[in-house]
Amino acid sequence: MCSGLKVNMEARYQPNLSKLLEFSATDDVSGFISEVEEKGCDVNEMSYWYGRRVGSRKMGFEERTPILIAAIMEASRF
Repeated sequence: MCSGLKVNMEARYQPNLSKLLEFSATDDVSGFISEVEEKGCDVNEMSYWYGRRVGSRKMGFEERTPILIAAIMEASRF
């Protein structure tokens, strides 16, 4: 069962979008802008993010957009 999930995730994994998620999580605006402008990444596309599932204590991969990650990280700072 886990191998099926892994294959599915590899098929949809996009390294450039994952970088956008990391830049969003760390408030790296200059890195985010250069990734979007130079590599043409779309800020509305989803990529996998590892973290707590919404409403649960379990960890796992879920699809997120860079803007959603920025909002989640900002809310957790307060």
